[in-house]
Amino acid sequence: MAVADVTRLHVWHHADYDLAKREIHQALGDLGGLKVWGRQVAVAVYVRPEVNPTTGIYQPMTAMKEDWWQGKSVLIIKCGPDAFKGDESYIDATFPDGLPPRPGDWLFANANAGIQTSFMGRGASQPLVENRQGEMVPIYDWHGWPIRIISDTDFLGQVDEPHMVI
Repeated sequence: MAVADVTRLHVWHHADYDLAKREIHQALGDLGGLKVWGRQVAVAVYVRPEVNPTTGIYQPMTAMKEDWWQGKSVLIIKCGPDAFKGDESYIDATFPDGLPPRPGDWLFANANAGIQTSFMGRGASQPLVENRQGEMVPIYDWHGWPIRIISDTDFLGQVDEPHMVI
């Protein structure tokens, strides 16, 4: 990928990350059936939107699906009972502000960390968007959402907005 391509990716993101989180949770549905054990963390992979909110340019669905496998920014959706826990020295060294991450936080990790899968709980539905013809259509052409199960020690850091890390 050329440098210009990487720069383009940094500006291709959601204008509203609360909306991105709602779309992810709508596609995931009820998380009650997802049990995460030990120090594992279930995360939803951030997928850039089809339409660039700044330019109005559309990207192909294949480019969006690349985020499944190559995306490094993830949203915590569920933590195992021992995730991000340890003695005081571990907490101080790992989380300088003393606050371990929790569901709803954006983290980043190597794209090949953990196990990649998809999840669709009860009540899941595809988020809709108005297309160029004024019709309401699914934003993504898949059901459920791409997730990873990652050990809590495999995260590299936390970001305020997922497009900061690509």
